[in-house]
Amino acid sequence: MLITKTKYSENFLLYIFLSVLGVFYLVHALYFPGSFQGADGLRHYQISRYSWTYPDLLLDHWGKPFFTLISSLFSQFGLMGIKFFNIVCALLSCHCVFNIAKKLEMKNSLLAPFFLGFTTIYFFMAISGYTELLFGLMLVFSIQLLLNQKYFFSSLLISFLPFVRSEGYLLLPLFFIVLLLRKKYIYLPLLATGILVYSILGYFVFNDIFWLNTQNPYNGNASIMYGHGPLLHFINSYSLIWGWPLAILTLFGLIYVFKNIFRRMQSHKSHSTIEIFLIYGSFLIYFCAHSVFWWKGLFNSLGLERVMGAILPVSALISLRGFNYIFSFLKRFKLISKMFLLLTILFVIITPFQNYYFPLTLDGEEKLILDVKQWYKNSEFRNKNLKYYYLHPYFPEAFAFDPFDETKCGELWELHGTISNSGYSTIPDSSLVFWDSHFGANEGNIPLKKIMSHSNFRLIKKFSPKNSFYVLGNQLFEIYVFQKIKPKEGFVNLSSLKFYDFESTAGLENTVTFSNDRAFSGKHSCLLNSSREYSATIVEKINSISNIGNTNFVKFSFMLWGEGIIEASAVMSFHKNNTQMLYYTFPIKYNFSEKKNWVPLSIDWLIDPDSLKKTDYIKIYILNNKKQTFYVDDFKVEFLNKYY
Repeated sequence: MLITKTKYSENFLLYIFLSVLGVFYLVHALYFPGSFQGADGLRHYQISRYSWTYPDLLLDHWGKPFFTLISSLFSQFGLMGIKFFNIVCALLSCHCVFNIAKKLEMKNSLLAPFFLGFTTIYFFMAISGYTELLFGLMLVFSIQLLLNQKYFFSSLLISFLPFVRSEGYLLLPLFFIVLLLRKKYIYLPLLATGILVYSILGYFVFNDIFWLNTQNPYNGNASIMYGHGPLLHFINSYSLIWGWPLAILTLFGLIYVFKNIFRRMQSHKSHSTIEIFLIYGSFLIYFCAHSVFWWKGLFNSLGLERVMGAILPVSALISLRGFNYIFSFLKRFKLISKMFLLLTILFVIITPFQNYYFPLTLDGEEKLILDVKQWYKNSEFRNKNLKYYYLHPYFPEAFAFDPFDETKCGELWELHGTISNSGYSTIPDSSLVFWDSHFGANEGNIPLKKIMSHSNFRLIKKFSPKNSFYVLGNQLFEIYVFQKIKPKEGFVNLSSLKFYDFESTAGLENTVTFSNDRAFSGKHSCLLNSSREYSATIVEKINSISNIGNTNFVKFSFMLWGEGIIEASAVMSFHKNNTQMLYYTFPIKYNFSEKKNWVPLSIDWLIDPDSLKKTDYIKIYILNNKKQTFYVDDFKVEFLNKYY
């Protein structure tokens, strides 16, 4: 063996290397506040940290439930805690790839953890809040368990991989094939453990056994926002992902396996199928899938190079194969072979340090948010206990607030939903809105022009970086601070009041929900329960509403009776030729624990007048999406023109 000759010396050198690497990672994390491509990592950290306060976050689909669960203890210690968690994942992954290399009888096995630790993008991701590090660790640890014939634990562990990153679904079939080839049929059902466990847990929380699919945040197509790119994007990004030395070794590792694949699969070596399917197979399936996702704009892919961090542990083993393959041609030349080893080690070490991300510092977006924080500390709004809306994930970290406390803050997509579905009246006056051109304009779906021109929001301050730069959507990054105000406003009533007391079926659908159990007025109300998802529905023909072309505001009010906490939604939908064209929703929540009586509720919808011109009729109803038992009565609808 080129590097060491005894098992003792190999293990000794391994732990020396892991100690040095761990100290370096920790020093980097402690003294440099940055986090590689930090937005998503910060969000994962926030979900993990606050999952103990808000247990429903433990099943947050985007946050990845198993990652949230495993990392939550570390994240209670703050951002440094989640960084420490990923450092531990990185070091354990290095240990696993060494053990796998030894088990597969790869020469120079000490190079495998060395390659992984200094793979360029992995080098930076180790001090982040991303899920890729745990994904890679679970993958290589499961492979190690299989090599050691620990089929039960390997199958059980890998079954939870999709709940660290969704790509785990792509790799489960590879483990199925290996168990099948090894005739370990009894362990095959264990591969479904993770799916069954989280499906059952989600059923009790969401009342939906299929929530893993119905609530999948990647079902939509966000290519309009995120775009798409060339099929070879990740290959062209080899310098940032691997660094050029390891990119070359990985390429030779792939050449090696393709040259020897049939010979190795037909050999009697028991571990060949594991290497072919679980190391090379995992790498190629994951890499090719993400290349296609970005090429075709699928599954909300943004073409981020960091996603490859999940398969870099198996990539390090492929790089080792590539190194040994090249070395096999040089070993007869002792001087050249030693030079090759030394130059490989040298270039692998120095390559990450030559990347512009080193050292990790705050990026331009985060620095500008700190400027906003400094302004806010000295502003008139400092101690007024105002609610504020934001979307950039660094705001909670910079301002040190709980991002899930809805009484104190909200996110811009919630603001957008409130504006779209219910109007501005439900947004507390004097609230501050921190709009940024990265998240606010894209994910938040709030164009700057729209909020700038509206009389409900007053521009307080604009922040621009000293050195301008572009973000998603090809926009210069800027932050605008607005305040919600209550301007002089009024209403013009365009149509007589529409009133439905459920004593008559006129103008209503789904009148089977009428009940004489209780009523606010008259003898009847509308009963909703576990078998009644929709209330009686108002059906209003457009041509029956006078001056409908000037309508831009709909006011819907009703009486509600229930017990405990009632949660439902008010819905207004627009129909053309019996086809639903558009709908608005507004969440309803009322706690009857102290007041067991009829309560009045009112909802305001700001609508686009042009949408009415393309509509035949409107439907308005209450949606019992939680399948609770409660009563509603005395529906009232007004079609108005709101002016300023």
